Amino acid sequence: MISSDVGIEYSMARHISMNRVYPGEVRLGSDWFPGQHPVRVDEPQFNAAHRGHTTGQRPSKDLLSGRVRCGLCGCVAGVHYNDRNQAIYRCRHRGRGCAQSGRSANGLHRAAVLGLRVLARDTDRQEAIRTQPTSHCRQHVPKGPGAASVMASLRVKERNLLDLYHADKIDQDGFA
Repeated sequence: MISSDVGIEYSMARHISMNRVYPGEVRLGSDWFPGQHPVRVDEPQFNAAHRGHTTGQRPSKDLLSGRVRCGLCGCVAGVHYNDRNQAIYRCRHRGRGCAQSGRSANGLHRAAVLGLRVLARDTDRQEAIRTQPTSHCRQHVPKGPGAASVMASLRVKERNLLDLYHADKIDQDGFA
């Protein structure tokens, strides 16, 4: 356990591992932006620490938990349970920009087994997988607005602040 190895409680270790400051970002409101401080953890390490975890959801013991990705947006699908306590995988962006419907865990298990059976018999597909192992990976899309829009927003704020100073609405200390 982390707490016994380094002498801190689980809640503190989890807070540290979830903090986007360590991969070099800063928070402004509810958005994260690239920071000026040194990066303590690189992006692949940060992503590896969160693989299989969907924020706000309890971990599932389902075989495919943390491995199922949305076919539309590429995010890790979270496991939800219906009223019969059956696992259903849903995109965490469902209803907020993603229209992918939920998929039952049983159906995904059957599809995985069927896919592996087909792959076991198809040597051409096996060879294609061996020769191009990363062609299926999605490109990393940075979260939040781009640098150009952030800079434009900062210029507007700077201009507004300067206008307030020239209109004697704030003093020199407030401007600083």
